[in-house]
Amino acid sequence: MKTFILLTLMNLFHGGDIATFTITTTNAKVYVAVKLEAAAIAEALDVKIDAIDKGHLQHYLNTHITYTINGQNAGFEITGMEATHNHLVVHTTLEGTYSLLKHLKIKNTTLFEVKSRQTNVVRLRYNTTSRDFLINQKRPTITINL
Repeated sequence: MKTFILLTLMNLFHGGDIATFTITTTNAKVYVAVKLEAAAIAEALDVKIDAIDKGHLQHYLNTHITYTINGQNAGFEITGMEATHNHLVVHTTLEGTYSLLKHLKIKNTTLFEVKSRQTNVVRLRYNTTSRDFLINQKRPTITINL
């Protein structure tokens, strides 16, 4: 319910320039499902929406997102992507295995260069923890202690 209220308020004040990054874990692997507005990511990549491919998207996201888990940098790989309505959902898997998440640091400047009011919402779903964090141009980095 908090997420619904948060996203509703953000739509009112930010004009809908929102991307979500949902972090989950299974069997010591960390996954991030990224939901982007298709037109915005196409503009950032300087391609048409139907020309977005995994290689260009991987390079773009690597340039704009940094994950640090328990003090170690964690690269990521795109494992799939799908178009849904006006959005692109990108499934990523972080490198390494983590039996316990204690500390996360995320720098995320995705779409800031094409949307002046872009807000990125990090949705952490870990064990019984369900927390949401806002990232914007004034605060592109968050630190989460669990």
